[in-house]
Amino acid sequence: MLKTPAIILCSLLSAGTLRAQIQRAGILASNQAVSFPVSGIPATAYSQFHPGLDVFAERAFGNKERHRWVLSANAGLNYHRFFQTALRLYGWGEYQYNAGSTWKIRAGLGLGYLHAFPDYEQFVKNKDGGWDLVSPAAGRPQFLAGLGFGVSRALKKDAPDGLRLELRLRTFLQAPFAGSYVPLLPSNALMLGISAPWPLKKGGKS
Repeated sequence: MLKTPAIILCSLLSAGTLRAQIQRAGILASNQAVSFPVSGIPATAYSQFHPGLDVFAERAFGNKERHRWVLSANAGLNYHRFFQTALRLYGWGEYQYNAGSTWKIRAGLGLGYLHAFPDYEQFVKNKDGGWDLVSPAAGRPQFLAGLGFGVSRALKKDAPDGLRLELRLRTFLQAPFAGSYVPLLPSNALMLGISAPWPLKKGGKS
């Protein structure tokens, strides 16, 4: 039910970023855990390890020195042992505050599509009254929404728009997870990575 609208909306956000000419691209490694939204983020630094990897391309808008809006297209993979492997495609919109030439602080919202492949056996009742095993290869389409905060730091002070270290704290919400039993599943992610100007060259504001 939510599959088609989510794909369409995510595609529009991603296409808008790409058509607007990419300024930066990056990669983020993450640890993600199912827990309460936002308040469960600290546990991702010391609790169970559920690895993930996301890539992104982004464009900043605005002509003010300290205040910018950033739109990004993201694609990622997360593996949660005994639970699910999730592929996600989503757009993210953020407000960015440039705290000097070295630091940038962000906050924003995301929306997109997630395809979950359960890491456990599932059965459906057949017409004879028995139970059939559902193939995990098909997976399940899900709606994905999120909110998060981030900070980045230039690796070289004399090249503020060159290579940057990226930190993201994000809460993801996927639905419908298990029908009326668990309609909405929250998870939190701690993401750390690096970004660079695109195409790779010196200069260019972001």
